[in-house]
Amino acid sequence: MIYFREVKEPYAAPTEEAAFKYWHIEYYDDKSIDGGRMFPVGVAYIVELPGKSASLQYMIMADQWRGRGFAKELLQAAKTRWPSLTWSGATSKPGAALLKSVGLINETKQVDQNSAGSSPEAQTAGGT
Repeated sequence: MIYFREVKEPYAAPTEEAAFKYWHIEYYDDKSIDGGRMFPVGVAYIVELPGKSASLQYMIMADQWRGRGFAKELLQAAKTRWPSLTWSGATSKPGAALLKSVGLINETKQVDQNSAGSSPEAQTAGGT
């Protein structure tokens, strides 16, 4: 289950016209719900400025749920809601590959040498 939650606090708005909206997109799998734990196994954090595109700030996925496609489902849900979604950058080679798999990385962008690696593969994967 994917749940979109608008985060009201903290709420920084320099002016009423430019009020940012903050969103958590939360992923709950069957085990987290049926096991009575009711915690998201992954969260994507989005900042939205009305009238402009939303930006993916970060994504966290619990270690034991990585590699199951849940992060990709979160990003696809975000892209469905915000088709012009932008991103703040990949912090790892797997993160860059994930962003690329859902069309958030342009092949021509350079990877930040300090974040997603300095290998030729990472440089062609994109990210900043």
